[in-house]
Amino acid sequence: MVFFGSSPDCVVYISRMKQSIDLSVTMDKAYIAVFIVILFLLVDYLRGGGGRSNGKNKGMQLPPGPPAVPIIGHLHLVKKPMHATLSRLAVRYGPVFSLRLGSRRAVVVSSPECARVCFTEHDVTFANRPRFESQRLMSFNGTALAMASYGPHWRNLRRIATVQLLSAHRVGLMSGLIAGEVRAMARRLCRAAAASPCGAARVQLKRRLFELSLSVLMETIAQTKATRPDTDPDTDMSLEAQEYKQVVDEILGRMSTGNLWDYMPALRWFDVFGVRNKILAAVSRRDAFLRRLIDAERRRLDDGDEGEKKSMIAVLLTLQKTEPEVYTDNMITALCANMFGAGTETTSTTIEWAMSLLLKHPETLEKAQAEIDASVGNSRLITVDDMSHITYLQCIIRETLRLYPATPMLLPHESSADCKVGGYNVPRGTMLFVNVYAIHRDPTVWEEPEKFMPERFEDGRCDGNLLMPFGMGRRRCPGETLALHTMGLVLGTLIQCFDWERVDGMEVDMTEGGGLTMPKVVPLEAMCRPRDAMGGIQLSISVTMDKAYIAVFSIVILFLLVDYLRCRRRGGSSNNGENKGMLQLPPSPPAIPFFGHLHLIEKPLHAALSRIAERHGPVFSLRLGSRNAVVVSSPECARECFTDNDVRFANRPQFPSQLPVTFYGAALGFANYGAHWRNLRRIATVHLLSAHRVRGMASVVSGEVRPMVWRMYRAAAAATGGVARVQLKRRLFELSFSVLMEAIAQTKTTRPEVDADTDMSVEAQEFKNVLDELNPLLGAANLCDYLPALRWFDVFGVKRKIVTLANRRNAFIRRLIDAERQRMDNGVDGGDDGEKKSMIFVLLTLQKTEPEVYRDEVIMNLCVSLFAAGTETIAMTIEWAMSLLLNHPEILKKAQAEIDSSVGNSRLINADDVPQLSYLQCIINETLRLYPAAPLLIPHESSADCEVSGYHIPSGTMLLVNVIAIQRDPMVWKDPNEFKPERFENGESEGLFMIPFGMGRRKCPGETMALQTIGLVLGALIQCFDWDRVNDAEVDMTQGSGLTNPRAVPLEAMCKPRDAMSDVFRELL
Repeated sequence: MVFFGSSPDCVVYISRMKQSIDLSVTMDKAYIAVFIVILFLLVDYLRGGGGRSNGKNKGMQLPPGPPAVPIIGHLHLVKKPMHATLSRLAVRYGPVFSLRLGSRRAVVVSSPECARVCFTEHDVTFANRPRFESQRLMSFNGTALAMASYGPHWRNLRRIATVQLLSAHRVGLMSGLIAGEVRAMARRLCRAAAASPCGAARVQLKRRLFELSLSVLMETIAQTKATRPDTDPDTDMSLEAQEYKQVVDEILGRMSTGNLWDYMPALRWFDVFGVRNKILAAVSRRDAFLRRLIDAERRRLDDGDEGEKKSMIAVLLTLQKTEPEVYTDNMITALCANMFGAGTETTSTTIEWAMSLLLKHPETLEKAQAEIDASVGNSRLITVDDMSHITYLQCIIRETLRLYPATPMLLPHESSADCKVGGYNVPRGTMLFVNVYAIHRDPTVWEEPEKFMPERFEDGRCDGNLLMPFGMGRRRCPGETLALHTMGLVLGTLIQCFDWERVDGMEVDMTEGGGLTMPKVVPLEAMCRPRDAMGGIQLSISVTMDKAYIAVFSIVILFLLVDYLRCRRRGGSSNNGENKGMLQLPPSPPAIPFFGHLHLIEKPLHAALSRIAERHGPVFSLRLGSRNAVVVSSPECARECFTDNDVRFANRPQFPSQLPVTFYGAALGFANYGAHWRNLRRIATVHLLSAHRVRGMASVVSGEVRPMVWRMYRAAAAATGGVARVQLKRRLFELSFSVLMEAIAQTKTTRPEVDADTDMSVEAQEFKNVLDELNPLLGAANLCDYLPALRWFDVFGVKRKIVTLANRRNAFIRRLIDAERQRMDNGVDGGDDGEKKSMIFVLLTLQKTEPEVYRDEVIMNLCVSLFAAGTETIAMTIEWAMSLLLNHPEILKKAQAEIDSSVGNSRLINADDVPQLSYLQCIINETLRLYPAAPLLIPHESSADCEVSGYHIPSGTMLLVNVIAIQRDPMVWKDPNEFKPERFENGESEGLFMIPFGMGRRKCPGETMALQTIGLVLGALIQCFDWDRVNDAEVDMTQGSGLTNPRAVPLEAMCKPRDAMSDVFRELL
């Protein structure tokens, strides 16, 4: 008898039978699992209403939609990229249609009108976010800023983000950090190109741009350098930054995998492939990384490392000390995660799309390069301050955001109540998708919408068209300003420093990827070659320069030491023997050797001095390097300086950096008190700026106001909805400059209307470019003014550049003088009335009788002084006034009513009306009180020993009068920081101390002309237009820095022509 299993064939047979049985058992279990899943889906489907309208919605007109499949609804129609799929559906079903994504109801909006309705009339209704299970795991259980539902928690997070972390002031402080990272990236690109045999490197921009964005955020959020030393060419990131990038990549990948749970709740019971566990593991790693950053920053704060430029985490931890129940560690971690999540991929993707477009349109790239060369030059890198002047670069960024918005569908919204959109009922709990991609390419709104045309944004032509790459309404992205800052700096630097070409001449692949953002399917690669014109920028020779810096540093320290000892010998750092024990000097903060109190000087200077005054009193002294200074911050002391001691303080300190610009101390504003200054002052007050001549200039001002009003009316008429978005700073500067060009030289600066590119002539633009380039250089050279040892060095060529620009400016003025002299020689008398003749004409006429007094140098000197003092200050004051009125619309309406009552609507306001408009005068006075154009005036210097408020002031001491502190003194002004024009009504504030134009002998002689111009321009803007803020937020009132008091963020406002003024607009035609 043979045993059955002894045969080899039998063994094989039995083995196969066993495998078959095992497989069938496994398959049975799988079928059972699938059956259970289908059962759960069916229950979920029936519970959700099976796609039918419930009783509550019966009879309601819901948006149309494609036919749905049971259980899954329209999920089978959704393909990547989703915005393209929804655009195709919108073509068939209209700009508002509905979808059922599993158990979730959704409505898709694809038109500007319906989007506006959603985010204006129904903004609160759609302020919620849908709760997705996969995102709940990653968004701190739905409490993160971006994903939190609308309510007190979200409002608190939003307030913290906008006020404490992403305000215009903080973004301005971050500009230096961004510029540092951009410079490092440019240096690495230069080095890569230099190492290439052909001098051009093949660069994968996606990786470099992502790493740059992450580096910027690491620096701003946690003060942690994410960039490795240049000696490591393999990566631009530190180990911690690489770790976080891997975590983010893993989370984003898991989000797309887990999305099916969000629409089919039954699937949440199953985690077949372990997706949930992988998401939780990645989130745990992310949170641990962020906690390490928070703990490191907490240790730095405990060690006393604080400052205005501290990181975002440091700001939040500082607030945590006072409100620990609000600023919890969990909330800080969530905010940081949001910042990293929202700020890396979107910024880098937008720049990558912009570079792709420029490579496809090399003529646009060349035009942008030429604009930067003309505005910035080739001797320095582009900065944030240059952005407002580089309009074509801004147009490129806006056109890129139009064609390729970083989040083409925004983040989904959810309705918290029933509402109506586009005539259709939208039930509560409906998810809202806004197809920004389709809205930005709507052919009924945009001409040739698929075409890349940055020119469409020039001169405000598309200001009324809906552009919402950062969202709209309450849930608009709070990081918009930081994103635009970074995009402008990075893109501008790439264009300025390098020539770019396509790889092997092949077309750039513009295929769009899918996901929450809109990446390129094929990462951009390009050939990068450093421009020869930028050879002066120290990017690739940092190693060589290290030795030079060491040598220069050593020499500078030696000179500083000699200078410090010399100052001590003559009493510069302590009272000399004559004063010791006898004379009481003003109090002073502790000083450090060499620098004195320079380390205490922060921007804006008037704010820094106000803080010091709170501690040391209204009169205190400083030592700024080798210069002694006294700061006055009270009305009584200022009166004493400019009455009892007016002659003693009539001198100006002579700063070496300003000598080439001020005709070596001979200009009216900077000359020392004496016969020369008195002569210039007499000419200015008697012949150029007398009340009689200023009245004659009123027609010049009115003549420039009318074209400005017409251009703004035309811009609004061309905009959708009849409302234009206007950047007032540019228009007001151009108006002020136009008025002065006409008054000084009888030269029109406004181009014919057919040229919409600019409001200024070529010569006027030339002079403006000189001023824009000169002012930053004067700021850069200021250290030489206080540390004389540095005057021996001109390492970066600042002194040479100042001299060159001063010569260009003088040549411009000389051409104006020569042109006026030519007109006189040709028999043109400059007008029938003396007051209507140009200022140059008047001076040249006087030159014929007294040539030794009215020399060409004197005429040029006076013209430069008038241009320098009259352009920016007038424009700035009107801009501050409009900012205040936009934040106080009731005051704007009251001023409008006064003008309507006094002037009417049949004509424009004129100079004779301005004195009769008492409330308008109150608004101007209150603006000058809160925001004087020169918050510290121009510095004075004592010519002899004197006494102020009982303190001894030695000869040669610089005097700084803190006008802004004096005009906000709570001992003098009630509610000093509030905008209350009524305080000047009925002479209530007469006798209170206000000196926005200075006081005493050195008071500004152009006060009458400035007030007349401000009154006419501000009155016309109020009379002709209705004004509104660009969004619901109040206008940012952060002050900039410098000799003047500019706004940190240029004012933009929505401008709508008033129907009541239609007759005036027709007359302007």
